Amino acid sequence: MKTVLLSLGLLSAAGGAAAACPLPDKALHKGVVQLAWKPVGGAITVGQPFTLDMQVCPSSATLVRVDATMPAHRHGMNYRPSIQATGDGAWRAEGLMFHMPGHWQLQWQVRTPDGVETLVDGVDLK
Repeated sequence: MKTVLLSLGLLSAAGGAAAACPLPDKALHKGVVQLAWKPVGGAITVGQPFTLDMQVCPSSATLVRVDATMPAHRHGMNYRPSIQATGDGAWRAEGLMFHMPGHWQLQWQVRTPDGVETLVDGVDLK
């Protein structure tokens, strides 16, 4: 089975939902938005659905979309994940799946009163 090497391991093992704003420097930053993420239940595996837990700052921001693409192949996932707020700036996205190995770009759209920011991070599946 093929697994993922994550470029960021951002949420603490103690649980990302308890993270305070602002997030650590290694979190993604774009405008006033910060985002940290981790897969739920271990490594991401090719062809297996997975769930992400995310922490967004400011906590009043709204996560409006989670998606992923393979830039080298010019396509995205075959699935659209569901997103739910879990409280205090924490979010969960379920139903993601990377159907092939290679470089994927995760993308998050976050709405604040100042507008929508898109944050991007890379994931390499071996």
